[in-house]
Amino acid sequence: MERMIRRRHIDLSTPFVHYGFSPHYANRAEKKEAPGYPRKIGFVGNLSKARVEKLVRMLPSNAGVEYCFYGPGGEWLAGLRQDLRWYGSVNAEDLPALLNANVDFGLLLYDISSPAWVEYLDMTTTLKFFTYIYSGIPILSYSYRHIAEVIRSHGLGYVFDDPADIVHIALGVDEASYRETAQRVARFAQNLSERNLLMEFVQAALEVTKGQ
Repeated sequence: MERMIRRRHIDLSTPFVHYGFSPHYANRAEKKEAPGYPRKIGFVGNLSKARVEKLVRMLPSNAGVEYCFYGPGGEWLAGLRQDLRWYGSVNAEDLPALLNANVDFGLLLYDISSPAWVEYLDMTTTLKFFTYIYSGIPILSYSYRHIAEVIRSHGLGYVFDDPADIVHIALGVDEASYRETAQRVARFAQNLSERNLLMEFVQAALEVTKGQ
């Protein structure tokens, strides 16, 4: 992200302060149930056709997997494929509990045919990521560099290089492994909720700008 901003604003010379954030509106939920069958993979966000049609085309079809979409603009998904379900738009406050109760994985996948999108996602972390974390569900993510690093280092889910592998991963996770991953997700969310990230940001900014 820093490289992209500096490229766009070549006169920018001030130091950058890197900080994290979590959706403090969210009530945390811990996933205690084993994955069901079919395995349900959730995706949240703006579901307008122009925004996610390429994503939908990349999703492999299998009788053992169902894709559950939450967000505005998903009317066009109705009847498109038997394994696609649109559940409408949901209030942010209600979303974590809803995902926790109804899906097994949270999906992070965008237009990987776009170099600009991939470069952007290689350097950042999305709100979807935190939504899934606060929902207590393991994450299925394309191997965007930064996101993949966080998921792997904390054991928060499963990373794939080819969307065709989504089915194989989802169906291949056994109950014990799934529960262990869900427990790590819950601990990660707990750690985020206990940190005063705004104060950390302010303190880091003061340190960087001290003496200038």
